[in-house]
Amino acid sequence: MINISLTAAGRKLYESAFADACERHRRWLSVLSPEQQKQFFDLMALMTGRGVELMKEEQRKSKEMSRGRGRGRGVSEARVPHR
Repeated sequence: MINISLTAAGRKLYESAFADACERHRRWLSVLSPEQQKQFFDLMALMTGRGVELMKEEQRKSKEMSRGRGRGRGVSEARVPHR
């Protein structure tokens, strides 16, 4: 783990930037009703969870390939579909 600390000036800059980001976020979401905001965040959580699952799956496959267990095609053998 890496720990960092900010100087007083750095902390002040961070707090200002964070406040600006929060305001921008609030304004961005203001176009949605409270129910739409809930739906939006629920969908984002669902997609984020799926993204984590897919990343873990890709990492597992990559480890298997590096151990010689993979039976898939190498990059030089891959076929790219034509559009």
